[in-house]
Amino acid sequence: MSMPPLVTARITVQMNHQNAFNQAQHDAQLPPSGQKDTSSRDLQLAWRNSAQANLIGLEGQAIVEQPIQPDKKGRVKFKASWWSARCLEPITIPAGELVDIVAVQGITLIVEPTILLKASPSGLAKIQQAWQQKGWTLQAAEPRAKAAIVVLATGNETAPSDIAPETWQRFIQGKPIYIKTFKACCKILNLNWQEIVETSTQTVAPTVAQTGVADGAQPTVIDHLLPTIDSNFVGRAQAIADLHQLVQAGAKLITILGPGGLGKTTLARQYLSQQGFDLVLECWMAKETHNLTSAESVVQEWLQRYFSEQPGRQFSVSLERLRQQLRQATVNGRPVKIGVLIDNLEPALDRNGRLIESQRQYAALLEVLTDPHVQSVSLVTSREPLHEVNVTPQPYVLPSLDVTAWREFFNRCRIATTSPALEQMHRAYGGNAKAMTILSSVIRVDCDSCLNTYWREHQSDLLSETSLEALVDSHFTRLQQLYPEAYQLLCRLGCYRYQDIANVPIAGLLALLWDVPETEQRAYSHDFGRVNSVTSAPDSHTTSAGRFHSLRQVNLL
Repeated sequence: MSMPPLVTARITVQMNHQNAFNQAQHDAQLPPSGQKDTSSRDLQLAWRNSAQANLIGLEGQAIVEQPIQPDKKGRVKFKASWWSARCLEPITIPAGELVDIVAVQGITLIVEPTILLKASPSGLAKIQQAWQQKGWTLQAAEPRAKAAIVVLATGNETAPSDIAPETWQRFIQGKPIYIKTFKACCKILNLNWQEIVETSTQTVAPTVAQTGVADGAQPTVIDHLLPTIDSNFVGRAQAIADLHQLVQAGAKLITILGPGGLGKTTLARQYLSQQGFDLVLECWMAKETHNLTSAESVVQEWLQRYFSEQPGRQFSVSLERLRQQLRQATVNGRPVKIGVLIDNLEPALDRNGRLIESQRQYAALLEVLTDPHVQSVSLVTSREPLHEVNVTPQPYVLPSLDVTAWREFFNRCRIATTSPALEQMHRAYGGNAKAMTILSSVIRVDCDSCLNTYWREHQSDLLSETSLEALVDSHFTRLQQLYPEAYQLLCRLGCYRYQDIANVPIAGLLALLWDVPETEQRAYSHDFGRVNSVTSAPDSHTTSAGRFHSLRQVNLL
């Protein structure tokens, strides 16, 4: 009787595994299972002598689960599977260490300890001098390019393609990189790596037991000698300073508020990267309410991934374990500086700024993050303010980018900004950062980097670009769903369709509320302004509507 194909396939796989295991034993000159082992010295020699035999290249990193000794294999976890592993060097690698995988032999991984090196302050000076002599610069890539940055050569010598631009960026910023790459970068710049390296950092990556945080969460050392290269981040020096001042004053939870596309997320990420946090926990909220991930799942992920701690069976137990980690986690005996980013909170909020019923667990999580004894600073981005009874965030309303920031950004994109058209565009789009980014890409690709050409053709249709229209439509869709009365009032503002009015008198706004009792009109208009980017002008008798987020009103009547 023939066996089913599935059974046959399974037997074949098992036989292949057994054959691979037997071959690995033979290659390493190990005795078959059940027989006595040879001496540790003979075994070491056997392993090293067979290092070149039947090795298959494999790259990656793994966590040591069982110690790897000079004469004995250990076990590592690699891509959610457990593998036997050995090191060709006569060293012991304890459990919890992060190791590099250099090859695979049969079913055994060949590993070596992960060693990171970074440049010393004096070494950085030599690196920067050598970098300038090469005539190389790091620049933002083209909008449609795969990489975020590229190495540009202003001289005759081009940078080697085998080292990624992101690696060069870390190297010249004095951030840790792998030892082999560090030596390669030094060799390319004609530098002696031993004269460049910071000797105090020439150590194996810390273990879970040493740091209190998991290997996968090991922080990147942040050095302030060079700023992070990000062409989208301009004009926010004051905002960074404002956030720092709030943190220094004791704020544990800061809500960064503003319309879509203003740059809230970019600001939050830049702040966390610049302020020397050891560890950053992230929660990226879905755009749609029905796709939101539960707070319980977020906390479980944080505990397991960053702190190597199992969550409790009840959410309250998991929260308490997270609270203790945020209070007590240490690195080399000092408290861990932890940053938390919760991005795009508004899909979880109702019209009153409270967490919706299905996402009430986030309120409990936010309570933990506002605990005055935690060693963390949490940044929450949202288009709408948070109003929870037991959560007291520090709100920070992010202003639009000024025209100087727009000019700097366009100059970085190699778009001439001497024309008055730039100021007109900035005013028309309200200084919106997302609009600035979208427009720069279109101008470079479709208009040969000529700002005047683009503005002459599109100033009568500010939403001609699909991405811009989608950005505005998302605002109006949520407005219609949660604030139908505010949406209706915005539609009525279409009566100013053919008039170029910078400020609408309060009386003119109240006149549109003919079906609302007079006693409720003021509160009504206030709520409308809160959700619609409409603010009071200095004379308190007019309102200034954010033009960019009110552009669609002309098509809603």
